[in-house]
Amino acid sequence: DYKNSAPDVLERMLNDTVVNEGIVTLNRSDFLIHLACHLYKEAATLPWVKMKRDMTLYKYADLYLLLDRMSDSEISEFFRRAEERGLGKICAFAVLQTAELFDFKAPALLTQAKEALLEEKDFLHRVVSPGEKKTYLYRTRDITERFFLDDRVSDLQEEDGR
Repeated sequence: DYKNSAPDVLERMLNDTVVNEGIVTLNRSDFLIHLACHLYKEAATLPWVKMKRDMTLYKYADLYLLLDRMSDSEISEFFRRAEERGLGKICAFAVLQTAELFDFKAPALLTQAKEALLEEKDFLHRVVSPGEKKTYLYRTRDITERFFLDDRVSDLQEEDGR
Protein backbone atom coordinates (compact mmCIF):
# COMPACT_ATOMS: atom_id res chain seq x y z
CA ASP A 1 0.00 0.00 0.00
CA TYR A 2 2.03 2.93 -1.31
CA LYS A 3 -0.35 5.46 0.23
CA ASN A 4 0.31 4.48 3.82
CA SER A 5 3.80 3.02 3.85
CA ALA A 6 5.91 5.05 1.45
CA PRO A 7 4.98 8.72 1.20
CA ASP A 8 8.08 9.51 -0.87
CA VAL A 9 6.77 7.24 -3.63
CA LEU A 10 3.67 9.41 -3.90
CA GLU A 11 5.90 12.47 -4.19
CA ARG A 12 7.68 10.85 -7.12
CA MET A 13 4.51 10.09 -9.07
CA LEU A 14 4.31 11.56 -12.52
CA ASN A 15 1.45 13.47 -14.07
CA ASP A 16 1.04 12.10 -17.58
CA THR A 17 -1.44 13.32 -20.16
CA VAL A 18 -3.55 10.82 -22.04
CA VAL A 19 -6.29 12.02 -24.44
CA ASN A 20 -6.31 15.47 -22.81
CA GLU A 21 -7.04 14.03 -19.37
CA GLY A 22 -4.35 14.01 -16.68
CA ILE A 23 -3.70 10.68 -15.00
CA VAL A 24 -1.39 10.10 -12.08
CA THR A 25 0.83 7.05 -12.19
CA LEU A 26 4.02 5.71 -10.60
CA ASN A 27 7.24 6.66 -12.32
CA ARG A 28 8.95 3.97 -14.39
CA SER A 29 11.31 2.69 -11.67
CA ASP A 30 8.63 2.43 -9.00
CA PHE A 31 6.17 0.83 -11.41
CA LEU A 32 8.75 -1.80 -12.42
CA ILE A 33 9.50 -2.48 -8.75
CA HIS A 34 5.77 -2.97 -8.17
CA LEU A 35 5.52 -5.42 -11.11
CA ALA A 36 8.62 -7.31 -9.99
CA CYS A 37 7.30 -7.69 -6.44
CA HIS A 38 3.95 -8.91 -7.71
CA LEU A 39 5.60 -11.48 -9.99
CA TYR A 40 7.94 -12.65 -7.22
CA LYS A 41 5.12 -13.04 -4.68
CA GLU A 42 3.36 -15.49 -6.98
CA ALA A 43 6.36 -17.27 -8.50
CA ALA A 44 8.07 -17.93 -5.16
CA THR A 45 5.13 -18.86 -2.89
CA LEU A 46 3.90 -22.47 -2.72
CA PRO A 47 0.14 -21.80 -2.64
CA TRP A 48 0.46 -19.90 -5.94
CA VAL A 49 2.49 -22.77 -7.44
CA LYS A 50 -0.21 -25.22 -6.36
CA MET A 51 -2.89 -23.04 -8.00
CA LYS A 52 -0.76 -22.93 -11.20
CA ARG A 53 -0.75 -19.16 -11.00
CA ASP A 54 2.96 -18.85 -10.24
CA MET A 55 4.42 -18.22 -13.70
CA THR A 56 1.77 -16.22 -15.52
CA LEU A 57 3.03 -15.26 -18.97
CA TYR A 58 1.44 -11.82 -19.09
CA LYS A 59 3.42 -10.69 -16.02
CA TYR A 60 6.68 -11.67 -17.68
CA ALA A 61 5.55 -10.06 -20.96
CA ASP A 62 4.73 -6.79 -19.20
CA LEU A 63 8.17 -6.73 -17.61
CA TYR A 64 9.87 -7.62 -20.89
CA LEU A 65 8.16 -4.80 -22.78
CA LEU A 66 9.11 -2.24 -20.14
CA LEU A 67 12.67 -3.51 -19.57
CA ASP A 68 13.39 -3.68 -23.31
CA ARG A 69 13.06 0.08 -23.67
CA MET A 70 15.23 1.11 -20.72
CA SER A 71 18.42 3.13 -21.08
CA ASP A 72 21.47 2.34 -18.95
CA SER A 73 20.68 5.31 -16.69
CA GLU A 74 17.08 4.11 -16.23
CA ILE A 75 18.39 0.64 -15.37
CA SER A 76 20.71 2.12 -12.74
CA GLU A 77 17.84 4.17 -11.29
CA PHE A 78 15.59 1.09 -11.18
CA PHE A 79 18.13 -0.97 -9.23
CA ARG A 80 19.07 1.98 -7.00
CA ARG A 81 15.41 2.49 -6.02
CA ALA A 82 14.95 -1.26 -5.52
CA GLU A 83 18.00 -1.44 -3.24
CA GLU A 84 16.79 1.59 -1.25
CA ARG A 85 13.61 -0.33 -0.52
CA GLY A 86 15.39 -3.62 0.23
CA LEU A 87 13.93 -5.12 -2.95
CA GLY A 88 17.06 -5.56 -5.06
CA LYS A 89 17.00 -9.36 -4.98
CA ILE A 90 13.31 -9.50 -5.80
CA CYS A 91 13.80 -7.21 -8.78
CA ALA A 92 16.81 -9.24 -9.91
CA PHE A 93 14.65 -12.39 -9.69
CA ALA A 94 12.02 -10.84 -11.97
CA VAL A 95 14.60 -9.48 -14.42
CA LEU A 96 16.59 -12.72 -14.73
CA GLN A 97 13.55 -14.96 -15.08
CA THR A 98 12.07 -12.61 -17.70
CA ALA A 99 15.39 -12.45 -19.55
CA GLU A 100 15.63 -16.22 -19.71
CA LEU A 101 12.04 -16.72 -20.86
CA PHE A 102 12.36 -14.15 -23.65
CA ASP A 103 16.04 -14.78 -24.48
CA PHE A 104 16.53 -11.12 -23.61
CA LYS A 105 20.05 -9.78 -23.87
CA ALA A 106 20.62 -6.41 -22.22
CA PRO A 107 24.16 -6.36 -20.77
CA ALA A 108 23.74 -3.53 -18.24
CA LEU A 109 20.44 -4.90 -16.97
CA LEU A 110 21.63 -8.50 -16.67
CA THR A 111 24.93 -7.51 -15.05
CA GLN A 112 23.19 -5.52 -12.31
CA ALA A 113 20.61 -8.27 -11.75
CA LYS A 114 23.29 -10.96 -11.45
CA GLU A 115 25.32 -8.80 -9.06
CA ALA A 116 22.27 -8.48 -6.79
CA LEU A 117 22.13 -12.29 -6.50
CA LEU A 118 25.85 -13.09 -6.17
CA GLU A 119 25.40 -14.32 -2.60
CA GLU A 120 22.10 -16.13 -3.34
CA LYS A 121 22.81 -18.84 -5.90
CA ASP A 122 19.42 -20.51 -5.34
CA PHE A 123 17.26 -17.38 -5.20
CA LEU A 124 15.77 -17.95 -8.69
CA HIS A 125 14.82 -21.50 -7.74
CA ARG A 126 13.44 -21.12 -4.21
CA VAL A 127 9.77 -21.38 -3.22
CA VAL A 128 8.51 -20.66 0.29
CA SER A 129 5.59 -22.24 2.06
CA PRO A 130 4.51 -19.71 4.69
CA GLY A 131 1.97 -22.10 6.23
CA GLU A 132 4.50 -24.89 6.67
CA LYS A 133 7.40 -22.53 7.39
CA LYS A 134 9.47 -24.48 4.85
CA THR A 135 11.43 -23.64 1.75
CA TYR A 136 11.74 -25.69 -1.41
CA LEU A 137 14.01 -25.67 -4.44
CA TYR A 138 13.13 -26.55 -8.00
CA ARG A 139 15.05 -29.48 -9.44
CA THR A 140 14.62 -27.97 -12.91
CA ARG A 141 17.06 -25.06 -13.03
CA ASP A 142 16.22 -23.92 -16.56
CA ILE A 143 13.48 -21.28 -16.21
CA THR A 144 12.02 -21.86 -19.69
CA GLU A 145 11.87 -25.61 -19.18
CA ARG A 146 10.27 -25.06 -15.78
CA PHE A 147 7.70 -22.70 -17.29
CA PHE A 148 6.40 -25.51 -19.51
CA LEU A 149 6.25 -28.20 -16.80
CA ASP A 150 2.74 -29.58 -16.31
CA ASP A 151 3.24 -30.00 -12.57
CA ARG A 152 5.78 -27.65 -11.02
CA VAL A 153 4.85 -28.73 -7.48
CA SER A 154 6.24 -32.21 -8.14
CA ASP A 155 9.50 -30.61 -9.30
CA LEU A 156 10.08 -29.11 -5.83
CA GLN A 157 12.24 -30.65 -3.13
CA GLU A 158 12.54 -29.41 0.43
CA GLU A 159 15.59 -27.24 0.97
CA ASP A 160 18.07 -28.63 3.48
CA GLY A 161 18.35 -26.84 6.78
CA ARG A 162 15.36 -24.52 6.37
